[in-house]
Amino acid sequence: MESLEQRVQKIQKEKRQRNGWRREKREKILPKRHNLRTLVLLVTLVLFCSALGQQHTPLEVFEGHTDVISSVAFSPDGNRIVSSAWDNNVILWDVNNPANVIVLEGHTGDMVRSATFSPDGNRIVSGSDDSNVILWDVNDPANVVVLEGHTSWVWSVAFSPDGNRIVSGSMDKDVILWDVDY
Repeated sequence: MESLEQRVQKIQKEKRQRNGWRREKREKILPKRHNLRTLVLLVTLVLFCSALGQQHTPLEVFEGHTDVISSVAFSPDGNRIVSSAWDNNVILWDVNNPANVIVLEGHTGDMVRSATFSPDGNRIVSGSDDSNVILWDVNDPANVVVLEGHTSWVWSVAFSPDGNRIVSGSMDKDVILWDVDY
């Protein structure tokens, strides 16, 4: 009669053999040097390369900045675009009427590095190398709130999903969370 230990070893051996059979079968379908992740990557690459061959023409070209553009973002409804640039401006564009532009001036540094819309599309936040974060009212661009707290260039800004908070990241190595629920 087999001991419990011998029986466990026998079951484990049978399990390894079954797994080996499955592995052999899988390797016949997909060679050993490839796995599912590699296959997905190859298919993605083929699709991407085929998309590269397609010709796309611009729908519209928005001109107005005088230096390198550092960020662009759509409003949630898709009808407006905000851009920031090294010309120290934030520009609010109307997608349906590119001539209708609003230049948001308020940063005092040399370049605005980041700008984006709030989830409701009524506010814009921007960050600049003047170390400030500015909250703009889209419907009243003169109504601004300057958030001071960074000690170096602000590289990135974003709204929380509910629009009540802003997060900013700076060259001072700080990430600051701001409450803007007002």
